[in-house]
Amino acid sequence: MKHLIKFFLFLIAILQYNSIFSQDVLVSKTPIPTNLKSIDTIALLPESFSVNRPKYKGQITYNLRLINPTTDTLKYVGYGFSYPWYRFQVMDSTGNYVEIDEGWFCGTGLCLCVIPPGKCSIIFMREYKWKCRVGVNYYINSNATKKTVWTRLIDVINFK
Repeated sequence: MKHLIKFFLFLIAILQYNSIFSQDVLVSKTPIPTNLKSIDTIALLPESFSVNRPKYKGQITYNLRLINPTTDTLKYVGYGFSYPWYRFQVMDSTGNYVEIDEGWFCGTGLCLCVIPPGKCSIIFMREYKWKCRVGVNYYINSNATKKTVWTRLIDVINFK
């Protein structure tokens, strides 16, 4: 009986894992703004701040733009276009970047987000009180090699 229960729990876990990505694929239709047309590589660009977005009451969030000016399709995993599964690094006193573990990741609700050639996506990140950079892991077409696109250093005090 124990083995049967373990088997069913294992089966449920596998089915749940496979269903994480079985949702519809989200495809961006947002064109790259004219002022960014000169960029020829995949980029994650800080644009502005927002105050009191519904998901982050009382906090400031970064507005970032993930652009795909290439001829290939860009794919990333997230909770929607505006909320990718991202990486976060801060600059230490020696000028090196140190990865910070957010500790909040949950696979429930993840979906595949696709940015076709010549399109972009607006991303919201919560604000941090120190110099940092944000990265989004992505894949190109069917290439299984994960890459990461990083913002430049974001300094909240001197945001430009």
